[in-house]
Amino acid sequence: MGIKHLMLVKKPSAFQLGVSEPDDPKVQKMLGQLGMSKASKMPKPMQLVVAQLAFANSDFAFQGKHLFQGNFYGLSIYDISNPANTTLLTTLVCPGGQGDLSSTKTCCSCR
Repeated sequence: MGIKHLMLVKKPSAFQLGVSEPDDPKVQKMLGQLGMSKASKMPKPMQLVVAQLAFANSDFAFQGKHLFQGNFYGLSIYDISNPANTTLLTTLVCPGGQGDLSSTKTCCSCR
């Protein structure tokens, strides 16, 4: 298919819930940020799954030697000039729902 797996890059810590217990307060905080006011009606394990989905990578954009990778919580910018040695340049946290990525010569945004 023309695709070759070169490496796996771990998500930046800003894009990880960092908990595995559904009763952790971070789960409720994230559900609140996602605007899920009726989350308490879901089973606790499901609440954990939904909270973790906030960090699911959903979009990619490319410009030159840069990869812009977005999720429901913000975006990360990687230097891909050497694809086998991809480097994280920065992470921008902008929670508030899924935003489609776009890149131009002057900016990158998530909205």
